[in-house]
Amino acid sequence: MPIPRPLFPVQGSLPRCGEGVGEPAAARAPRSHDRSEARRSEVKKKILITARTFGKIAKEPLQMFSPEAYELVWNPYHRPPTEEDYACLAQGVSAMIVGGEKVPAKVLEGSSLLRVISVHGVGTDNIDLKLATERGIMVCNAPGANTNAVAELAIGLMLAAARRIPYADRQVKAGKWGQCIGVELAGKVLGIVGLGRIGRAVARKARALSMRVLAYDIQMDGEFLREEGIEALALDDLLSRSDFVSLHCPLTPETEGLIEERRLQMMKPTAYLINLSRGKVVEEAALARALGQGWIAGAATDVYSVEPPVGSPLLSVEGLVTTMHMGAHTYEALAEMGRITAQNVLDALEGRRPRFLINPEAWERQGGN
Repeated sequence: MPIPRPLFPVQGSLPRCGEGVGEPAAARAPRSHDRSEARRSEVKKKILITARTFGKIAKEPLQMFSPEAYELVWNPYHRPPTEEDYACLAQGVSAMIVGGEKVPAKVLEGSSLLRVISVHGVGTDNIDLKLATERGIMVCNAPGANTNAVAELAIGLMLAAARRIPYADRQVKAGKWGQCIGVELAGKVLGIVGLGRIGRAVARKARALSMRVLAYDIQMDGEFLREEGIEALALDDLLSRSDFVSLHCPLTPETEGLIEERRLQMMKPTAYLINLSRGKVVEEAALARALGQGWIAGAATDVYSVEPPVGSPLLSVEGLVTTMHMGAHTYEALAEMGRITAQNVLDALEGRRPRFLINPEAWERQGGN
């Protein structure tokens, strides 16, 4: 089966899969006419890029990598790599730029040259941080770059669900015309679960829309709460009092399945649930029952337990607005995220401690100080 073309023209190389997979690049003798090119490429450090949006929309981050010093290796598939794909793609790489796709443990265990994995985003739940640290592989992310983009989508999804905008769009395009009654955000209570960068940005925007804001987080910023007039509550109290609940917490063992059947039944029957955190924070089957049986008025989600959500129970229920994990996908966010992601790689490979290093123990294992 032929390898599909890459998603977009790139400067760099595509891996030579098939013959020689699993064989070190140095063991494959170059043809006579490209021996000089092979010698030049030997001094270059390879960077594997599997993040689906890195360098695709905003090109500026690509210009940060000198072609004399770095060879960019691109995922040629129109999907996240499988474990078998990685056996080819990750050969001899010094760095990886990844999105939300799972990085197999075998990649961490078998890549002797790999020094850094830079996440083109914020979440690192797709990487075994403990194993990466044991192997001396630095893991970095790009916090803050997508804060405004995700916060704006959160407000957009609240409006879409409350005013039934997707439903009205479908009705008009089907040649139908009638009443479509929704509710306003002004004067409603918004409960934010996870008051980090994005949660705080959502809170400010919600207050500008005359919403009252409640918040739950395991670490509360008392000064921010006072400045913005936000009330801190226990999670169950927040769920029972909110007209809208917006999720912005990371996926951890503690937050997986955080919003399950019992907590969905605590919400008002007129309430809406908005999820821009991670799909597994919400039990999807329970949310499908909540919508189907009228425990809540509606919901909107940008994230799913499995992506794409083929066969998800959420796709067959009414009252749910869906988007395709696009919270960070604005030109401005991608440009800044790409810049930070690329700088993390350059710092790691050029002997500097990356600013947004998640596991500093790995830096120490590499001899950093």
